[in-house]
Amino acid sequence: MDDLFSVASALLKRLLPGPMSVVPNLAVGTSVAQGVLIEAFITCSLVLSVLFLAVEKHKATFLAPVGISITLFACHLFGVVYTGAAMNSARAFGPAAVTGSWKDHWVYWVGPTIGSLLAVIIYVFMKRFEYWRLNEGQDTDVFSASPELFIARPVTEEGGRPKMFRMSKSAERVWFPGAANNKNRSPSEAFSVEAHRVAQSPV
Repeated sequence: MDDLFSVASALLKRLLPGPMSVVPNLAVGTSVAQGVLIEAFITCSLVLSVLFLAVEKHKATFLAPVGISITLFACHLFGVVYTGAAMNSARAFGPAAVTGSWKDHWVYWVGPTIGSLLAVIIYVFMKRFEYWRLNEGQDTDVFSASPELFIARPVTEEGGRPKMFRMSKSAERVWFPGAANNKNRSPSEAFSVEAHRVAQSPV
């Protein structure tokens, strides 16, 4: 088994064009301030994706690993050229401790810390002002919490012709039965079994 690993290591070494650098470093032309800002930005993006895709529970939560992976990949594409895209102080500390390379190492502590705190502030701010109300009812099976146009047939005029719904201020709005939309409903209430039963009951 040791011989097999030795052969695999030799093949890997031959495939690499030069020495492999595992320690994140600032690229030539990237200042310390730029490095801190880049690390803060990409760390903030990654943490926000985790908070809104995994921590926040919704119907697409099972796809959170996909969204987080895409965000991580995009952050690496952007930042790896300039800072090595650590996005994690431990990711920078481990290789630095093993190799003894500590040049500009503090950048990878300050940058990700600022980015993480900024992401938390944005998340708390959005939760404080109930961001889900900007597009309420998009992630629920409760009919009464859904947009009016998608939950019932329009009331028809005499003769069977439906009333027209035009996007103008002077147009007569179509009335849809059972379309009451409670703007005070929270996401947890929207997903409750009782609310679902009430919405399913005949009008």
